[in-house]
Amino acid sequence: MYRYVVFDVDGTILDSEEANMVSFQRAAEEMLGRKLRYEDLAFSLGMLDEEAYPMIGITDLEQALRLRNRYYAELLHTVRVFDGVYEVLESLRERGICPGIVTCRTGGELRRALAPFGGLYDCFGVLSTAELTARHKPDPEPMEKYLELSGADPREVLYIGDTEQDLRCAAGAGVDFALALWGAYTTAGCEGAAYFLREPREILSLVGGEVKA
Repeated sequence: MYRYVVFDVDGTILDSEEANMVSFQRAAEEMLGRKLRYEDLAFSLGMLDEEAYPMIGITDLEQALRLRNRYYAELLHTVRVFDGVYEVLESLRERGICPGIVTCRTGGELRRALAPFGGLYDCFGVLSTAELTARHKPDPEPMEKYLELSGADPREVLYIGDTEQDLRCAAGAGVDFALALWGAYTTAGCEGAAYFLREPREILSLVGGEVKA
């Protein structure tokens, strides 16, 4: 049984796919001057914008990010916490487990993303955010940073995410991975996951307790 539970954010804690994908799409279309299909941009889920935009030929990242942030703000009303997540976080904390986060968002972006949802930000302990590492998912460095900060044994850690990038990050650091089917756009590339979870409450059957991290 795992004693540390670590979450990705978008597609795992937050149902933000519409806001993320539509804002990415609109900014890309404005920069490139042509229509882009949603499915052709799905590769960007779980990636840093700075890495994703050059893959479709956009080099003016400052302008692209400015547009992306504007469009995302217009779509904030579509973002919600997945059903069952609050209850699972509460149950984990009752067991003495303070959940962690490994994300491609910076610390400031993470705080702003969780701020509309009451005390959600305060449910988490160790945070491995983008500014803490030189490399990002799918590289294992973000998870390795979590292990360093928490002092956790990787064999006792379960990482929960929704993309192949999350799986590869966990695997590279020797951490088991559970695919959050409730938020995953696709299961492609995730065949190596240790678990395929249909709903958040299934996490509770995999954990022990008495950890403060």
